[in-house]
Amino acid sequence: MTGMKQQVTALGVKKWIGEIDGKRIESLKVDIYDKQPYPQEETRLGFPVTTFKITSMAVYEKFVGQEFPCECEAVLTINKDKIAFSDLSPMHKLEIRQAK
Repeated sequence: MTGMKQQVTALGVKKWIGEIDGKRIESLKVDIYDKQPYPQEETRLGFPVTTFKITSMAVYEKFVGQEFPCECEAVLTINKDKIAFSDLSPMHKLEIRQAK
């Protein structure tokens, strides 16, 4: 398991807790603005977003009441073929400017 620290822009978090086929499921996810440059022929409307898993309820709870989008310090964990945020801490809300 490898942890990489980085700064990311969180656009929102999602939580779903329930039961499927008698098994308790806890799904915690965060939407991150994808800052990767795209070739001009792949111009898209809006902006690219990547959804990552959050590994614990404690990390999710840091975002309760948080305004989005916000800059975050993140630890991205890669374990075999799974990628998730093992730690994610909001730093400050980003101001959105209207296009003129």
